[in-house]
Amino acid sequence: MDEDYKRGYADGRYGALDDLKRELSNKSEPLFQEILSGSSDKFVAGQLSLINELQSWLIDEQNK
Repeated sequence: MDEDYKRGYADGRYGALDDLKRELSNKSEPLFQEILSGSSDKFVAGQLSLINELQSWLIDEQNK
């Protein structure tokens, strides 16, 4: 029973991290396009930087 619980927790955690990774990717694409088009400002660059930091953290967490 305890092993099933641990496996379920790990699977649920990985799934949640994967969903968050997908969500961040969806949010970063328009920001990246805005930067490439030259119509961005420091706020857009800051948002993209934060998303990149979160994506790096997600990769680290998924590798644990």
